[in-house]
Amino acid sequence: MSLTGQTTRPAVETTHSKWETALRVMTIGLVTGLVVVGGLGFLGVRTADARVSGEGFEMNVHYAAVTRPALATPFSITVRSTDGAALPAEVTIMVSSEYLAMFDDNGMEPLPSESYNTATWTSWTFAVPEGRGSITVDLDARLEPSVQWGRSAEARLEIDGEVVISVPFTTRVAP
Repeated sequence: MSLTGQTTRPAVETTHSKWETALRVMTIGLVTGLVVVGGLGFLGVRTADARVSGEGFEMNVHYAAVTRPALATPFSITVRSTDGAALPAEVTIMVSSEYLAMFDDNGMEPLPSESYNTATWTSWTFAVPEGRGSITVDLDARLEPSVQWGRSAEARLEIDGEVVISVPFTTRVAP
């Protein structure tokens, strides 16, 4: 039996060198690995806490240990008395200005009653409601898109013009 009007195409032989096959397998493996690592959250923001206590106060800095440019990046500081007593009427929290320069901040809660900025320190003074034993300051910010390296910083608690405790911390920026 003959099929009229149909032609058969000759089989095209495709041969790939071992190098081409290995390159394809490595590329697929790399892309698959990145998808899995990203899907598990390893390429996003990772947070940490730095705590210090002394002189009747405790300060906890919740910050991004690792972040990436343009991502929302958590930063908050909680100050409390260690004995449950009320905080003074005013507390001043100081943070390294160079560290804060990495952020595009969208707001702070609560707002400080007074703030001051130098090349070294950014100071925020908060009025503490009577009888309160703690205050938490939240900075709503994202890391600037142009920031490519992390920075080390320090947060300090100042009471009546005296630094009573301080805590260092470091944020790394992943590509």
